[in-house]
Amino acid sequence: MAIRPEDEYGTRATPANADYPHGSAKNETTPGADDGTPYTADFRNDLWGFFQRLLEEAGITPNGDPDTVTDSQYWNGLQAEINKQTPRPAWTSATQLGAGLSIPWTAGTALAAGTALAALNGTDIAFIDGGNQQLETYRFNFGTGVWVQVGSSLSVAGTGTPTLAALNGTDVAFIDLSNGQLRTYRFNLGTGVWAQTGASLAIGGIAEPALAALNGTDVAFIDGGNDELRLYRLNTGTGVWAQFGASLPVASVQLPALAALNGTDVAFIDGDNDELRLYRFDFGTETWSQVGASLSVFTGDRPALAALNGTDVAFIEGTDDALVVYRFDFSAETWSQIGPATPTPVPFRAARAGKPFTGVGVAALNGTDVVFIDSSDEGLLTYRFNFSIGTPHSAAGGAF
Repeated sequence: MAIRPEDEYGTRATPANADYPHGSAKNETTPGADDGTPYTADFRNDLWGFFQRLLEEAGITPNGDPDTVTDSQYWNGLQAEINKQTPRPAWTSATQLGAGLSIPWTAGTALAAGTALAALNGTDIAFIDGGNQQLETYRFNFGTGVWVQVGSSLSVAGTGTPTLAALNGTDVAFIDLSNGQLRTYRFNLGTGVWAQTGASLAIGGIAEPALAALNGTDVAFIDGGNDELRLYRLNTGTGVWAQFGASLPVASVQLPALAALNGTDVAFIDGDNDELRLYRFDFGTETWSQVGASLSVFTGDRPALAALNGTDVAFIEGTDDALVVYRFDFSAETWSQIGPATPTPVPFRAARAGKPFTGVGVAALNGTDVVFIDSSDEGLLTYRFNFSIGTPHSAAGGAF
């Protein structure tokens, strides 16, 4: 139901016209004339009813804070509804774009103790690994199909099994197994320099951590030591991290991966449970809960996830060595694989032929293109998923 202003307010509303076919509000002719459109409970409830329906359909509880441009629960509700209602074509295959960029470990033959990637925008990624222990920025040129490093490297001593999450176009959240500290690093686009901002937060007992950014201040966190899904919030004024809300126990977590589908929902998988799941954070109750059913997915080695959009995640792990896409249906609350039954394997570079992938990392540059790297192959590679309908995509260095 919805009120019709011309019927509801009569002469105190502007009659229907082409711009407002059901009538519109009007001001008083003079102050105190009491002939303008009144501000009534029906008027306010008509608007509130619409916005509350958005939240109800998305399963979002109001958190008590007013919406802002950077943190809008109504916008998240609208995105969730669009994702449920908009049919998306299936993926067909993955094609490498351009040339890979070799990132050798300076002390040996492979990147060590895992790799981590986070997309800062549609061309730039933050990268770190446990061998070089350097936080770096790499940029992909879609015209030439070439990756290049941008700016200088920042030494992050003792890095081992790291994970990154992009908070915005310059800032990343970082934590690793060895240091056990949640930190923020910022890339200065003008000088090309990385620097830590704010204070570090020690998180005890961690093993094999994973992060995903829900927005510019909040990250989902899970690891194989505490076996808990948590939310940490960055106070941008003080630069301090703190846990926000309650933890959710998740049994037997090992080698986890997270990817944020929107401002409340994260995809989760790990190497022990072998299940792809969706978890939702309710900002009203400040609690995590699983949404819908789990999907059994074999993970023989460390898995990696990247959100392509609000329903689809790219997935790879170190045994099958194949990029796969999984989709969450918000209406049925189920996961399913889309695309080919036998996905196109990610090829080994010649220098690493015969060695299994370990410590894989993947990040989405946009809704079709992902960047991939692993600790054995040392190649920073770009892959594109082709839609089965519509106009085929194309890019320099890759034809399909």
